[in-house]
Amino acid sequence: MRALKLGNGTTSFVVLSSRSESRLSVKSAYHVAVTTIDMDGGNFDPRSSSSGPSPVWKKLWKLRVPARILHFMWRLLTDTLPVPHNLARRRIHVDSHCPLCNSSDTTTVHLFFQCPIAMQTWKLAGLDGPILHFQQPTASLWARDFIQDSPSNMSEFFTVICNGIWYIRNKKIFDDHLPTPFAIVSSAGSLLSSYHATNGWPERPSSALSESALLKKALPRTHIYFDGAISHLNKCAGIGLFIRKNDGSFLHGFSKSYPSILDPKIYLSSAILRAS
Repeated sequence: MRALKLGNGTTSFVVLSSRSESRLSVKSAYHVAVTTIDMDGGNFDPRSSSSGPSPVWKKLWKLRVPARILHFMWRLLTDTLPVPHNLARRRIHVDSHCPLCNSSDTTTVHLFFQCPIAMQTWKLAGLDGPILHFQQPTASLWARDFIQDSPSNMSEFFTVICNGIWYIRNKKIFDDHLPTPFAIVSSAGSLLSSYHATNGWPERPSSALSESALLKKALPRTHIYFDGAISHLNKCAGIGLFIRKNDGSFLHGFSKSYPSILDPKIYLSSAILRAS
C-alpha cells in the first residue's frame, strides 16, 4: 500500500498488526484502531469487547433483553447518543433544552437520572434507591456502575427503563407527545415479560443488591402499580399494570389498548380487576 496524501496535508501510513490474520479485515482493522488511536486526548481501549478491561461489557452482552436495547445501552455507555450536549461537540447546534422538563441542562446524566420525569420513573419502578447510590458525574459511568454491581434481573429492568426514557424523549421532540412515567415502567415490564416468554426463559431467581449497594433489608412484599387512561386526541383508551418484588426485581407486566372512549372509571376499574 502506498502512502497517500490526505486533505489536511498529512500522509497516511501502514500499520501492521501482530494478529495472526494474513489479510486485512474489519476485525483486524478495528483491533488496531482501538489499541493504537488516541481519542479526545486519552487512550481509547476496546471498551465494548467482552475481553476488554471493563467487566461491564461481559455483563451487558449476557443480559436477556432485545438486541436493539443492547445496542442502545452500548451508545449510552460510550456517550454517543445524539443529545444537544454531544451534538454541540460536533458543531451541530439544536434546541438546547431538555424536551421533558425544559431545563437548560442537555447532558445524558440529566436526561436519564436528574430530570424530574426520569426521577419519577425510577421511583415508580422501585429503583430510585439503587439509582441514587450509584451516582456519578456522567450517565455512562452511572449506568456502568449500576450494571456491574446489580443482579442480572435488576440490570435488565434498568436497561429497558433507560430505553423507555429515550423513547419518550423522542416522542416529545418528534410527535409533541409525552407518555407518563407509569407508561414507561408498564411498557418495560410488558416487554421483558413477553421477550422472556417468547424465548422460553424461566424467571430469574430474585436477589437483592449486595451490601455494597446499601439497600436495607425489608419483609417480603409485592408491589402492584396500575392505571387507566383515555386520549381524546387519539380517540382511544388503555390500561396497564406491573408487579415488582420488594427488592425491585420485575415480576409481571400487562398493558391493553381500547379503540374507543368510555367513562374513565370503567378503564380504571378494568385495571384494578386485572391487578387482582
